[in-house]
Amino acid sequence: MDATVKRYGQRQRTAPGRRMTRCLAAAGAALVLAAVAAGPANAVARPDATAAGAGATATAEQQTGPGILAARSTHVRLVNLTDRHWTFGEASLSHGIWSSRLPEVIAPYSAGDWQSESNGVMTGTEGRATYSTANGPVEVRWNNPFVGSNTYSCRVPAGYSCERFAGSGDNASVTFEVRGG
Repeated sequence: MDATVKRYGQRQRTAPGRRMTRCLAAAGAALVLAAVAAGPANAVARPDATAAGAGATATAEQQTGPGILAARSTHVRLVNLTDRHWTFGEASLSHGIWSSRLPEVIAPYSAGDWQSESNGVMTGTEGRATYSTANGPVEVRWNNPFVGSNTYSCRVPAGYSCERFAGSGDNASVTFEVRGG
């Protein structure tokens, strides 16, 4: 082994490979610290910033663009196949951030769309949304974890039925069709 002597004020020569290793280690540490500092998003009381400004408080982070760069994202489509209007009740995320707003109302025989995505290193997105109907709440849940399979559920009032379509993959798109009432 060759010993290198470095005098005060002199620069020590470092092999290019060692310098690259140190730079990559520093960049990796910075990335991990940034992810830890970001933390998870919390529940929202209202689906949009204008409603939040009118007295409600929205506490989740919200992005305006689609989750193209997210490790995991879930686009949710809730289809109202009834003759009644549904109004937004509440929504929350256990993991991730909102990347689009939830609709305030889903009209009869139409659909409402929104999306959430992961936020941080090796994370997924998990959430739920509830809409009020004349017969009770319609609630949908989604979980797109960083590791493992995606899971979904739909809870509807008596006399209603819910069917789920699609929803696989890292950047999933799921459709819930609700009939009845």
